Amino acid sequence: MRTLAAALVHEGVLEDSKALVHYVPELRGSAFEDATLRQVMDMQTGLYYSEVYEDKRSSF
Repeated sequence: MRTLAAALVHEGVLEDSKALVHYVPELRGSAFEDATLRQVMDMQTGLYYSEVYEDKRSSF
């Protein structure tokens, strides 16, 4: 997916400086709302995730 996005940026179809929600509005309100396409392509974003099965408040 990242390679395809990079190719589309190179061809001028996508702008890597735009917020990801510009292209995927369903991500509005998520941890990716403020991330740019470039940040996601460069894997510079992250979110807190807990996978503790015994904890009922866990993200899992």
